[in-house]
Amino acid sequence: MRRKLPLRCLSALRMSDLSDNFLAIVNPTEYDCLLVCTRKTEAVVALCEARTAVMSALGVDTTGMGGDSGRGGVGGSTELPVELSRAFTYQAGANVTKLVVFTRLDSEFAPAPKP
Repeated sequence: MRRKLPLRCLSALRMSDLSDNFLAIVNPTEYDCLLVCTRKTEAVVALCEARTAVMSALGVDTTGMGGDSGRGGVGGSTELPVELSRAFTYQAGANVTKLVVFTRLDSEFAPAPKP
Protein backbone atom coordinates (compact mmCIF):
# COMPACT_ATOMS: atom_id res chain seq x y z
CA MET A 1 0.00 0.00 0.00
CA ARG A 2 1.46 3.34 -1.05
CA ARG A 3 -0.90 5.73 0.68
CA LYS A 4 -3.86 5.93 3.01
CA LEU A 5 -6.94 7.85 1.97
CA PRO A 6 -9.37 9.01 4.69
CA LEU A 7 -12.82 7.78 3.69
CA ARG A 8 -14.39 11.06 4.81
CA CYS A 9 -12.28 12.95 2.24
CA LEU A 10 -13.40 10.94 -0.80
CA SER A 11 -15.93 12.55 -3.12
CA ALA A 12 -16.61 9.79 -5.70
CA LEU A 13 -15.63 6.51 -7.30
CA ARG A 14 -15.31 6.42 -11.09
CA MET A 15 -15.37 3.32 -13.26
CA SER A 16 -16.70 1.89 -16.49
CA ASP A 17 -19.69 -0.40 -16.80
CA LEU A 18 -17.48 -2.94 -18.61
CA SER A 19 -15.82 -5.96 -17.03
CA ASP A 20 -12.42 -4.32 -16.67
CA ASN A 21 -10.37 -3.93 -13.50
CA PHE A 22 -9.97 -0.14 -13.32
CA LEU A 23 -11.34 2.03 -10.52
CA ALA A 24 -10.61 5.70 -9.80
CA ILE A 25 -10.94 6.96 -6.24
CA VAL A 26 -11.57 10.72 -6.31
CA ASN A 27 -9.95 12.69 -3.50
CA PRO A 28 -10.57 16.44 -3.96
CA THR A 29 -8.07 17.41 -1.25
CA GLU A 30 -5.14 15.68 -3.01
CA TYR A 31 -4.61 13.76 -6.23
CA ASP A 32 -6.84 10.83 -7.23
CA CYS A 33 -5.94 7.18 -7.15
CA LEU A 34 -6.39 4.93 -10.22
CA LEU A 35 -6.45 1.28 -9.15
CA VAL A 36 -6.33 -2.02 -10.96
CA CYS A 37 -8.54 -4.33 -8.92
CA THR A 38 -9.66 -7.82 -9.95
CA ARG A 39 -12.69 -7.55 -7.65
CA LYS A 40 -13.83 -4.09 -8.70
CA THR A 41 -17.49 -4.51 -7.78
CA GLU A 42 -16.70 -5.94 -4.35
CA ALA A 43 -14.20 -3.13 -3.71
CA VAL A 44 -16.80 -0.49 -4.60
CA VAL A 45 -19.41 -2.05 -2.31
CA ALA A 46 -16.90 -2.26 0.56
CA LEU A 47 -15.76 1.36 0.08
CA CYS A 48 -19.35 2.64 -0.09
CA GLU A 49 -20.38 0.74 3.04
CA ALA A 50 -17.26 1.87 4.94
CA ARG A 51 -17.79 5.48 3.87
CA THR A 52 -21.42 5.40 5.03
CA ALA A 53 -20.40 3.95 8.41
CA VAL A 54 -17.64 6.52 8.94
CA MET A 55 -19.77 9.49 7.93
CA SER A 56 -22.68 8.32 10.09
CA ALA A 57 -20.33 7.90 13.06
CA LEU A 58 -19.13 11.48 12.49
CA GLY A 59 -22.75 12.67 12.55
CA VAL A 60 -22.74 13.87 8.94
CA ASP A 61 -26.05 14.14 7.03
CA THR A 62 -27.44 10.60 7.02
CA THR A 63 -30.29 11.48 4.65
CA GLY A 64 -28.03 11.62 1.60
CA MET A 65 -29.73 14.90 0.61
CA GLY A 66 -27.04 17.43 1.46
CA GLY A 67 -23.40 17.87 0.78
CA ASP A 68 -21.02 18.45 -2.01
CA SER A 69 -20.27 16.04 -4.81
CA GLY A 70 -17.49 16.45 -7.29
CA ARG A 71 -14.08 18.03 -6.85
CA GLY A 72 -15.14 21.02 -4.75
CA GLY A 73 -14.42 19.65 -1.30
CA VAL A 74 -15.03 16.96 1.25
CA GLY A 75 -18.23 15.07 0.53
CA GLY A 76 -21.10 16.11 2.74
CA SER A 77 -23.43 13.12 2.63
CA THR A 78 -22.76 9.63 3.90
CA GLU A 79 -23.14 8.06 0.46
CA LEU A 80 -20.12 7.84 -1.80
CA PRO A 81 -21.25 8.53 -5.39
CA VAL A 82 -20.31 5.90 -7.98
CA GLU A 83 -19.93 7.37 -11.46
CA LEU A 84 -20.22 4.92 -14.38
CA SER A 85 -18.90 6.00 -17.75
CA ARG A 86 -17.00 4.72 -20.78
CA ALA A 87 -14.57 7.64 -20.25
CA PHE A 88 -13.55 9.68 -17.22
CA THR A 89 -10.79 11.97 -16.02
CA TYR A 90 -8.76 11.76 -12.86
CA GLN A 91 -6.13 13.95 -11.20
CA ALA A 92 -2.86 12.01 -11.53
CA GLY A 93 -0.87 14.77 -9.81
CA ALA A 94 -0.94 18.39 -8.72
CA ASN A 95 -1.21 19.73 -12.29
CA VAL A 96 -1.82 16.53 -14.23
CA THR A 97 -5.29 15.46 -15.39
CA LYS A 98 -5.55 12.23 -17.35
CA LEU A 99 -8.36 10.82 -19.46
CA VAL A 100 -9.21 7.12 -19.32
CA VAL A 101 -11.28 5.74 -22.22
CA PHE A 102 -12.74 2.25 -22.27
CA THR A 103 -13.57 0.38 -25.46
CA ARG A 104 -15.31 -2.95 -25.80
CA LEU A 105 -13.36 -5.30 -28.07
CA ASP A 106 -15.00 -7.21 -30.89
CA SER A 107 -15.88 -10.86 -30.32
CA GLU A 108 -12.97 -11.98 -32.53
CA PHE A 109 -10.68 -11.27 -29.56
CA ALA A 110 -12.75 -13.34 -27.16
CA PRO A 111 -11.41 -16.77 -26.21
CA ALA A 112 -12.66 -19.66 -28.32
CA PRO A 113 -15.40 -21.77 -26.68
CA LYS A 114 -14.30 -25.08 -25.24
CA PRO A 115 -15.61 -28.19 -27.01
